[in-house]
Amino acid sequence: NYEFYCSSIGSYQMALPDLSKYFDMASKRKEAAKQRYLQDALEWSAFANAFRFLYSLEKLRNDIPPGDISYQYGFTPNDLLNAISSIPKDLDAIRIQAVSIRNRIQKHFRNDQILFKQMLKEVFREIRANFESLSGNVNECYQGLQTALPW
Repeated sequence: NYEFYCSSIGSYQMALPDLSKYFDMASKRKEAAKQRYLQDALEWSAFANAFRFLYSLEKLRNDIPPGDISYQYGFTPNDLLNAISSIPKDLDAIRIQAVSIRNRIQKHFRNDQILFKQMLKEVFREIRANFESLSGNVNECYQGLQTALPW
């Protein structure tokens, strides 16, 4: 547990300068582990299909202008609608998904409430950022389809 390790040696690194390189190493590993957990949590969620489509769309946008995206294989308007069809449409279904994500994070961080709250905040921040990015990308790349989207 890199969080515990960092918090344990963090206060001693001023008195023992040799610890600072180990603290930095543990901090980097902690961040990498946090990012892996964040990606796993998003992959596990009900929004995974939409987020996979978003990541592919963002990669494709590096090479192709937004107006031409909807003509690419795997990125037609029907492919977009298939990807976002897994997103719950009503508030109760979204609330159920949020509680499910929260329960999963709580199961993994049961012994550390501070880390649980931090990871919960990070996961929901990432979900929100992904939805905002998806919305922006869809508005730019699929301009004729705006009336058919749930948002």
